[in-house]
Amino acid sequence: MMLGSGNLNYLRHLPFIFRKVDFRYLFCFFLTAFLFSLVSTPLHAKNPFAGYFSNLLDESQAEIAVGNILAETLIQECKDRGEISSSTELNLVVANLKPFIPLTSISYKVMVIKNSIPGEIPFPCGTVFLTTGLLELTETLEERVFLVARNIMHISLRHPILILKREGLYSRGLRLMKKPIKKRDPREAHNLLIDYLKAAYGMNQQKADREGIKLASSAYSDQRKMLISAVGLLKRWSKSLWPMMFLDFLDLPNRIKALETDRMQ
Repeated sequence: MMLGSGNLNYLRHLPFIFRKVDFRYLFCFFLTAFLFSLVSTPLHAKNPFAGYFSNLLDESQAEIAVGNILAETLIQECKDRGEISSSTELNLVVANLKPFIPLTSISYKVMVIKNSIPGEIPFPCGTVFLTTGLLELTETLEERVFLVARNIMHISLRHPILILKREGLYSRGLRLMKKPIKKRDPREAHNLLIDYLKAAYGMNQQKADREGIKLASSAYSDQRKMLISAVGLLKRWSKSLWPMMFLDFLDLPNRIKALETDRMQ
């Protein structure tokens, strides 16, 4: 029906119509229409929420890629000297800890470097390196579990990537990542690795110790027994380094003190 100046009688009925409408149903109708408009947005339209989460995903993948460059560089340099291997026992520990790891989007694994100096280093991609010198200091399975767990928690707490960004190394890693693999300068990757190894000791070691004990006790011994094992290992580690290395380089005295304080509580 066409509306004209002489056909406006319907206007008199509007108040009556609105009195009969249940506004709860009207609200549900418009809410449903609004939600449908969100999910049926054309592909070419820009969804700010989708863009935000997409950027987060891209950033996470980039961080893992930079970590892979660093880890693969170390693996290759150790392989050239026949000084690196995988550990079945330690990767079984990783598998047992996996259900309790907070950050599950990363694939964790442990590699062992043949070197008499006790050392450990986690990478953002999930790879953890332990030296034979450090593993030889362990006396129990709990101590080895603690080593694996604390390094996993370093990664889960994003300590490696935070160090890379704080020291200005992450941007160098991104530039390297954007180059085709065959065009990457090995010296550039080596120098980036060296700078990361130097900076990595600035990670929050005490936080990793505490969170590592919690993670380890979730799958293995109770928390108190794991704490005692951790203190015993750190004390042996301190004795093995003195006087050839400054203990504060690894923050070992303060780490031991912090855990002993936890044990007394």
